[in-house]
Amino acid sequence: MYSVLVVDDEIRQREAIIKSINWEQAGFSVAGDAENGIEALELLEKLEPDLILTDIKMPLMTGLELARKAREIRPATKLVILSGYDDFEYAQEAFKYNVIRYLLKPISASELTEELEKIKVEMDAEFERLKCGFSNEEIELRLKKTEFLLPLLLGTGEDIYTEEELKNRRHQKNITTSINLFSKRMIKNIIYRNFTRIFFFQIF
Repeated sequence: MYSVLVVDDEIRQREAIIKSINWEQAGFSVAGDAENGIEALELLEKLEPDLILTDIKMPLMTGLELARKAREIRPATKLVILSGYDDFEYAQEAFKYNVIRYLLKPISASELTEELEKIKVEMDAEFERLKCGFSNEEIELRLKKTEFLLPLLLGTGEDIYTEEELKNRRHQKNITTSINLFSKRMIKNIIYRNFTRIFFFQIF
């Protein structure tokens, strides 16, 4: 069973999430809760949760800032953001920081439970892959591929690399699949159309 930290500045919202979700059914247990990002970071170091479920709009520190700092402190912890912002740019920013879901509010308890069950399956699969024991070289290659491809898929890499640089970096990182402008636009359109659903990408 995985541990989760619930973060929301509104106590009623926070309590509603904690009480309305069948955590055991979803494969999680609530390790703690926090009313702001600063408190959440303190609990992150103390509790080392597997997952953080956080609101995006909070005083002192936004959910995106929390995600960025959480990745620096404990990269293994994944994040789910609950947001009222139906904005693709927010999602683009979120997926840089271990955010595996960007869910729009309002969201029902059953919908959130369903997403948590899917997340549990994904985390189980990731754990099994780690148990299989990838070599350090394989892990490094996967990280390099992600570093190369993620800005392109999210539309942030087109102004960073020239066409020649893209070719050189692709060969250096042993990436043989070509990525053209059409495929990038198509992927972004798919992401946007499924904005309220799953945002978990495996670029391998």
